Amino acid sequence: MLFRSNPEKAARELQRGVRTLGLKGAVINSHTNGEYLDDPKFWPILECAQALDVPIYIHPRDPSPQMGGPLGIPGYLVGWGWALEVGTHAIRLIASDVFDQFPKLRFVIGHMGEGIPFLLPRLDNRYTRDRGRKRDMMPSEYFKEHFVITTSGMNYHRQLLMTVQEIGVERVLFAADWPFEPSKEAVEGVETAPLSDADKEKIFHTNAERVFRL
Repeated sequence: MLFRSNPEKAARELQRGVRTLGLKGAVINSHTNGEYLDDPKFWPILECAQALDVPIYIHPRDPSPQMGGPLGIPGYLVGWGWALEVGTHAIRLIASDVFDQFPKLRFVIGHMGEGIPFLLPRLDNRYTRDRGRKRDMMPSEYFKEHFVITTSGMNYHRQLLMTVQEIGVERVLFAADWPFEPSKEAVEGVETAPLSDADKEKIFHTNAERVFRL
């Protein structure tokens, strides 16, 4: 409720968490009552995160009421709704003026980027052909500049390799998805991938050390 009803107080709480308690960032569960961080009412939180130089992790929750109705999917496909929810949140941020206003702001999203790395060439393709207002960067450039992704719940070699090739290994962090996925499979998914030991080291820990200033 603090996040939704009083972004200024939420920003002060983020500042307290980082400067007093030693936290390394913030986590939000995507939408808050159907509202997203591209709304300027929430920009005090973004301004604070940029000033503190800490990332915001956008974690999935069930889709917003606007999105949830048309999905109508069975429970075992709920992962599709989670990916759409966070992926849409990220795209809304890219499409807004958020990153022009806060050029050092950083986000983390899980599940191999919720499908966005796969779609970056398509987003750029449509952007170059659209007659609307042009931005300082292409959609893929905003994504690569302001987002890093984790491997949580996506313990698959082909998807990992494609993501590394598309956005660069420096933007990929290891994560498990317990209790939804066994942590052992998460570790083995990276350990057995056809990547160099140096790249695996980056994914397993050195990228996270940089992003979260550990």
